[in-house]
Amino acid sequence: MKTDHVQMQDIGPAHHGPPTPDNRRRLAWIVVAALVGVTLGTGVTALAYQDALRDRDAAAATLRSDSNASVAALGDRIDVLELRIAETTAEADRAARRLARANATLDAMVGPALPDGRHFGYLVAVGGSQAPPRVVFDLAQWFTDAEADAAAIADGAMPPGQAHIENGFYIRNESPRWRNVEVDPSASIALVTYPYGDIEHPREISLERFAEITDDDPTLVRWSPFWLDVRDGIVTGLDQQYIP
Repeated sequence: MKTDHVQMQDIGPAHHGPPTPDNRRRLAWIVVAALVGVTLGTGVTALAYQDALRDRDAAAATLRSDSNASVAALGDRIDVLELRIAETTAEADRAARRLARANATLDAMVGPALPDGRHFGYLVAVGGSQAPPRVVFDLAQWFTDAEADAAAIADGAMPPGQAHIENGFYIRNESPRWRNVEVDPSASIALVTYPYGDIEHPREISLERFAEITDDDPTLVRWSPFWLDVRDGIVTGLDQQYIP
């Protein structure tokens, strides 16, 4: 009986006998309150879970959006770079074609190398400071006396009724091709026109000095022909030809 009394104290006020209607109502309210608490707690938990899911989905959507934007921006930059590469490649191709045309023109003008021997013509340019030094040479032909008369007549350069070519010499220059020829730095150069030399006493100067003179006075090589001595494909001497 003492044990029953202790159990009844856990439920309500100490008494003996079956529960009264008040005790039953009180017990029912306790059970209802417990159920409501459980239900509310579950609902709050569910709502919190749903909120967490929504936050996660929103974050994922934002991440996807940001990722898509980054990918799109990267794609745009790649497109710009590819366009620039295409433009640069096209410009390089155009430059290569221009260079090829320039080289072809230069090759056509430079012509073949001069064989060893003595050659007559005009100096177009003197590159005394180059390494190695070079000259651009316009090859021509020099005729004197009877050969000059015959060449002038053949070219139609002899005036009608004239028996001999004036001054006894004739220059024929049939080819527009130039020759780019290496010059020995120690080549001897002889000048015969004033103020650089004299027909009776040619003045010998260095290639370096000759380059300086031609820079200061381009007419020296523009109107005066030269004889070039070539050995092993290299100019070893330049002699100015006197023209009356």
